[in-house]
Amino acid sequence: MFWINFLHIYQPPDQKSEIIKKVTNESYRPVLDFLIQYPQIKITLNICGSLTEQLVQYGFTDILDKIKFLAERKQIELVGSAKYHPILPLIPSDEVFRQIRLNYRTNQKFLGKIFQPKGFYFPEMAYSPEVAKIVKISGFDWIILDEISYDPTNNQPLNPTNVYQIEKIGLKVIFRSREISDAFINPTFKNISDFQKIITKNKIKNVLITAFDGENIGHHRPENLKLWPKLILDKSIKTQTISEFIQAKKIILNTKIRSSSWASSERELKQQIPYLLWRNPNNPIHHLQWKMIFLVYRLLQQYQILDNQDIHNKVDQMWHSCQFWWASATPWWDPSFIETKTRKIAQIIQSQNKIPLDKKEQVGKIKKEIINLIWHWEKSGQARKIRQAYLSNQPYQKYFGGKIYE
Repeated sequence: MFWINFLHIYQPPDQKSEIIKKVTNESYRPVLDFLIQYPQIKITLNICGSLTEQLVQYGFTDILDKIKFLAERKQIELVGSAKYHPILPLIPSDEVFRQIRLNYRTNQKFLGKIFQPKGFYFPEMAYSPEVAKIVKISGFDWIILDEISYDPTNNQPLNPTNVYQIEKIGLKVIFRSREISDAFINPTFKNISDFQKIITKNKIKNVLITAFDGENIGHHRPENLKLWPKLILDKSIKTQTISEFIQAKKIILNTKIRSSSWASSERELKQQIPYLLWRNPNNPIHHLQWKMIFLVYRLLQQYQILDNQDIHNKVDQMWHSCQFWWASATPWWDPSFIETKTRKIAQIIQSQNKIPLDKKEQVGKIKKEIINLIWHWEKSGQARKIRQAYLSNQPYQKYFGGKIYE
């Protein structure tokens, strides 16, 4: 069986140095050292430019050296993405282009000419046809999505061993197995025998495609640091990069893909909520967050301040997905993180003399509403109530940072 392994690694802007160190020691370094030890193993890797810069900033350039070495040895295929991990369908198209360019320039700067990506990773696999067109225009050849993105109105059911081409866009696409990918996130299996049972249950015979956050090997799930290598070294397993896999396959044309993410459910898609964790129309915190962000962005445009690169660099980071994820309460919730990011975004315009005082006060009012609401949810138990209702319907416990999230 061919196992196509896709790993995505990223840390949010302004992540604490001790967290970068912890994740590096628990995940990034041991995974890369394993690959160096076993040259027959191949993976496809996305590293967002924001993490690339953080590794340099905090003195972990050995991680980048290992990635370069493995890419040169053709064990790792590197892909493109958006530098600060925004949910691309939710931000302005000009900023989508910019995030893609910034990511390319950053990774080329620190990884060198070996960074020549053919594939593209949508952060959180949050797909839309509008963004897919931008990805195609930007020169990418293929993408990887969750199996839920395959439109059920296609003539044939999804066959994960196939490579598809998106109707009217031309990007090639492959689909990950959600249940098996998520098995590395949730405690679905504990040994090789359990893993093989899941493979059999999902009727996987010739090709397995998995994709998940690389931090789940070690940092979030310490046991995976021993289990993942055992699984991938099994004699029945062969590995390929995604481009190698695509090159050997016949392409199925005119495939319809629906807007979704790797966390979407069928119920959410029927309700036309493809990005629930980041923009839930029933979550008033999300509503206020996006209201403030777009107000800040429009004001900077209106008063021609975005031409200032220092300001635009702050805007680039403003779009990152984590602040919305931690405000979802399904189940992820961190009011301190939300407040910190909210204050930082509002601060972008406070020192801008071109912007009238009443406009600044308008931003300040929304900032205050967000902060008051998140702490009301926290102190009243509303966030916990939403979180527990969500978790009660989940078949597995959720892990974060190596601990069960309750």
